Parts: sequence; C-alpha cells; structure tokens
Amino acid sequence: LLEKSKNDILYWKWEEQQTCQGSSTTINEVIKITQSYSHPPDYVTNHVKKVKEEIRTLSSSSNIVKQ
Repeated sequence: LLEKSKNDILYWKWEEQQTCQGSSTTINEVIKITQSYSHPPDYVTNHVKKVKEEIRTLSSSSNIVKQ
C-alpha cells in the first residue's frame, strides 16, 4: 500500500498493519526494505494491483469517449 511519495521516493506499508509492521521504499525502481515483513510476499495480489493500476493509467489517457 503506497503510504506517500516525496520527490522520487515512494514509501510503502503493508495493508495488514495489524499483523505486520513491514515497510519499504522505492527509489528509481530500486526497492529497499526499511522494516522487515513477518510473512512471505504475496506475488499474485501484487501483480493484480499492478495490472489494475496500469489499466487506470491507460484508461485515463485514452481518447475513447464514455457513453
């Protein structure tokens, strides 16, 4: 879950903060774990979120008129 962004740095927190306090940053697409996660990564959920974001980005720049 993107917590905030500042300049070229993205600050990430895990959505399930009640069970995991893990956090990380992304600087120019390089990931740095700032606080360890207490679980294995969920690749499927992360991929789905990335695809949804790409769809939103593409649809906002589309020339198709909504009816």
